[in-house]
Parts: sequence; C-alpha cells; structure tokens
Amino acid sequence: DDLADYEVPKELSFEEKVAKLTACDKQSSCQDGLLDVVSVRGAFHLGQIRVGLGNADLLCQCREATISLKKNFAVQIDGEPWRQTQSTLSIRRKPDRATMLHRSVADNGGVESEVTKLLNWANEKEIIDRNQYAEIMEE
Repeated sequence: DDLADYEVPKELSFEEKVAKLTACDKQSSCQDGLLDVVSVRGAFHLGQIRVGLGNADLLCQCREATISLKKNFAVQIDGEPWRQTQSTLSIRRKPDRATMLHRSVADNGGVESEVTKLLNWANEKEIIDRNQYAEIMEE
C-alpha cells in the first residue's frame, strides 16, 4: 500500500485516504513549482472551458505525477493534445521556468507584435545579428 508511508488515519477507507492526500486547498500559481492535475469531462466540457463558460476540475497539485492508462485515451499535456495508447505517463516539471508571453492590452497587435518589437530592439542594439533576426522571424 503506497499510502502506508503517509500520516493518514488508518480508519479511513482507501478512497478517503486518497481524497485526503490529494486535497487541493492551495491557490494555483505559476511560481509555486507545482503541477496542477486537472480533469476535463469531455469535448463539450473542453469547449465550455475554451469560451469561458466552465473550468477544469482541479484534482491535485504535485511536483511529479505518474498516470497509468489502462486503455487508449485522449490526453492533453501542456496544451498539446493527442490520443495516447495504453501506457504509463511520468510527468514532472522542468527545472527551468518557462518564459510566458502574454497579449499586450495597450497594443492590439498581440504577442506577435510584442515579439517583433523585442527582436527589432535586439537587432538595433546588436544583441542579435541579421541572420539570427531572420531565422527567429521565420518561426
């Protein structure tokens, strides 16, 4: 029993122990070093989430997760969806934080115009050369 190492009252059922151990009472944050494990009930629920009419169900937060899939399953990790065959997924946060881009409210051009401004500035200050500028702009 993997739960034996944790201090959880023995009189609780297995399901109650799991619920207690995975209870998520902390607010999500990109800075806390934890992964948010969420559940989406299906394509309709995902559509509701995308248009702001629903939320994914937060299952728990953890530093790493192992998920065993007993059958083929639609998954999405870090925004990338695919159909996963029966397998075990091991997920952990990379040690380096990702740089997150966001839309600029002041400029209607969005992320693309912000990146273009940054690249133009880096090119003008000779931080990057013309070849690097062209290569990045192609992406």
